[in-house]
Amino acid sequence: MTISKLKTVLKHYFGVTLDLFSHISLNYGGGPARQSATSSTVTTVNHLPTNQSIISGAKQLLGDRELENQTLQPEVIEKWLSEGVVELTVTRVNMHGPPGAGKTCAQDLLLNNPPTNYVTDSTPIARPAVKATRISVDNEAMKWEKVDRDGLLERLASDLKEAAASHLKEKVLATHHEESIPGNSSPVLTDEQQTSESQDESTRERNDSATEADESSLASNESFSIGEGVIQEIVGTIQSSEVQLNLSGHWLYIIDSGGQPAYQELLPLFVRAASLNIITLDLSKPLDDKLDFQYRIGREIFSCGLNLKYSNREFFQSAISSGAILKPIDVPHVLETPSHPMNFVLGTHYDLINDDMLKEINKELVSSLKPEMKDYVVSNVHGESIIFPVNTLVPEDKGRMKAGQDLCQSIANCEDAFLKIDMPLRWFAFELWLQNVAEKKSRCFLIIDEAIFAGKRFKMSVDDTKHALQYLHNVTIILYYPDILPQLVFVDPKPILEVLSRLLAFTYVKRDSLKLIADSKPSKDDIKKLHSSGCFKEKLLIDHLKSLFSPPHFEPSHLLKLLIHLRIIASGEDGDYFFPCALESYTEPPEPQIETKPLLIVWQDNDGINTLPVPQGMFPLVITHLLTHNKYPCKVDFPPLDPHQYYRYRDALSFWICINRKRYTLHIINRYTHIEVYFDESVQEAKVNCPYIRELVIKAVIKSADAINVEHNHVTAFSCPKRSTCYCVVEKDHSINCTLCKRSADISGDSYWCWFGIVDCAPTLMPSVGAYSGYSQALNIPALDDILTDLKDGHYYSSNWKDLGLKLGLHDTTLDTIESDYSTVEDRLRKCIVKWLQRADGVDAKGGATWTTLVNALERNGSKPTANHIRCKRLT
Repeated sequence: MTISKLKTVLKHYFGVTLDLFSHISLNYGGGPARQSATSSTVTTVNHLPTNQSIISGAKQLLGDRELENQTLQPEVIEKWLSEGVVELTVTRVNMHGPPGAGKTCAQDLLLNNPPTNYVTDSTPIARPAVKATRISVDNEAMKWEKVDRDGLLERLASDLKEAAASHLKEKVLATHHEESIPGNSSPVLTDEQQTSESQDESTRERNDSATEADESSLASNESFSIGEGVIQEIVGTIQSSEVQLNLSGHWLYIIDSGGQPAYQELLPLFVRAASLNIITLDLSKPLDDKLDFQYRIGREIFSCGLNLKYSNREFFQSAISSGAILKPIDVPHVLETPSHPMNFVLGTHYDLINDDMLKEINKELVSSLKPEMKDYVVSNVHGESIIFPVNTLVPEDKGRMKAGQDLCQSIANCEDAFLKIDMPLRWFAFELWLQNVAEKKSRCFLIIDEAIFAGKRFKMSVDDTKHALQYLHNVTIILYYPDILPQLVFVDPKPILEVLSRLLAFTYVKRDSLKLIADSKPSKDDIKKLHSSGCFKEKLLIDHLKSLFSPPHFEPSHLLKLLIHLRIIASGEDGDYFFPCALESYTEPPEPQIETKPLLIVWQDNDGINTLPVPQGMFPLVITHLLTHNKYPCKVDFPPLDPHQYYRYRDALSFWICINRKRYTLHIINRYTHIEVYFDESVQEAKVNCPYIRELVIKAVIKSADAINVEHNHVTAFSCPKRSTCYCVVEKDHSINCTLCKRSADISGDSYWCWFGIVDCAPTLMPSVGAYSGYSQALNIPALDDILTDLKDGHYYSSNWKDLGLKLGLHDTTLDTIESDYSTVEDRLRKCIVKWLQRADGVDAKGGATWTTLVNALERNGSKPTANHIRCKRLT
């Protein structure tokens, strides 16, 4: 390959028109310097010059600035944005801990910031990762370096600079390959020949310039612009910075959270599963003392309530067990992901205890872990210690930097918490652009069209843009809810999280200090209503938190719509909204004295062996899901505020549930180890209605589990009559297995089995499990949709509804009433099935409402194909 040819390549692809080689010598392939370009002859080059030799040679003539101007052409940047990918190792961290445990101070230590010497305001429900430290590891010094906007620009600029050099090398390689083909090698040139070739090239250049000008004008509408925005900033950073920083490597995303119990219940709805949970415990507080959770604002401290539930030990166990049943973190382009989150126990206020006390706390926590849970906790000293003790307020002159580096090294060693992601480079630039535009517009959100426009600038399709938004939603709390607020992208989640945090704080802060969190002071009645009944009106947001909204794009009505969608609140009557997390917690509600046994919802580990506490965020979601049933034939509502008869607490609530216009009372209590459901009526009423209620509750649990990203590891159970800490788990075949007893307890009688539609029998004494399958299990109103679907799928003729009703045991007068009340055969069939499920008229005499009696009636009705379809689906 001749230098003359190389000149042509550089000119053609990079716009370099000067003779770079008339004043320099090139070092090819790392060997000695070859013949000077000023010699009378130049021999054929048989060794490919390295990328570095070409670039360094060009720098000698042009200088860095001019070379970058020549090589950073739009097509180079366009290719870098559209094709560039960097493999990241990411540790996604959630900070957990009671208020005042030292979460924020621990972050300061990680970042080598000076210690905070004053009382800081409480953290809201969560802080965005973009503020709360997206951090890159410097493996040599083993310190964490905060990556702000300028730092990310420098890393992108370094990567683009390397991409431009690689692009140049690729073109040289292609040219060299072309000349290596036999017959294409260049001959030895004399000075005269080289001069002649230069003159010919000069002529060609003038012709090519005219052609390129024409092509440029034709393609101007499609050209890739680097003249503004983030791309120009990246190019400008290349030209102004000599720092070489890498995008690849180990990144840490930390999301800090508020430790108040109500905040923790809401956290899972906004923060996806982490790969590493840092559980912060104050070592100076005894493990089993109940914690007084507090809220801090304006250097004032307020109690979150007198009804204390959690000790340090219980907080630790709850955090570990909740993580154990979380689904793996789901982000696009992931290469490797941990099978479960790991937990890192950070012990703060280490300076206030001695080593013997630390050893005892370690021993207590390790012994409280079930064997399989130990694999979910990072060990400090294997088999002995799981606490990483620190003094987060250690002064700078007392070894603060060393303490921070030791902590950073410990976190960096948690390889089981690493995510491997093939990150498109354009996503980094896209995130920068979102932040930049939001700042310029002085708002915390963007319109989706603005985000899609940005995506197009970075060569991203609409789908790719939405994938990027989903990644940012899961990793950095840039919130995007396409199903309910499709027009908004919350670059900073403050408008959502701050409103919720302050709404809850209204119930903590003394009236004289409400000015610290509200635009104007809410009335006493509004605060009392929120705290005692959990209800508020939109006007509370409009009048007292209006500074957090940005009309017309984001108004209180938009937020309420989102909160209803997320089941954080439920809409009520007269413009009320019910917010269960705003209620005070119970002290110890008495166990309801009723005939039926309570149904228990219990969580187990993935192996189905050990029981776990109720997942954080589960209980309030179950409540709001139940309240969506606000129309007949099933309506769930609140009874009057009467503390002597009904519960209205954050963790214990009473309901009136109307089934076919008959009202019953239901109590649901969160015991934190499990959830209890009480039907406050007679056993006879329970036989008919409890199966329906059980299905409603279980469906609410399933939907809630999906919302907070936990596995469906719940089971139904009864309290064991032999051992108070044991559960009698009801298996799918309705057999009983105790979680602790050597021999499972005998659970019999209608007071238990009314919950499962098995009446007047003792299931544990029956000879076969078939007795509890679809053959004899009573059907109730919740089965209506399944029955109508099966009839339709089995091609049943709705016009035969009246004859089917007679075969099922309904009286002729009942069927005549249905016929007169409903005009279509489909509606008549539906009402006919409803009456049958209600066991009206002579239904019980025909065998009751079961799949078996339905199949038999269909066969007698002359609908054997439909009967066979249902038999195969339900009874085999």
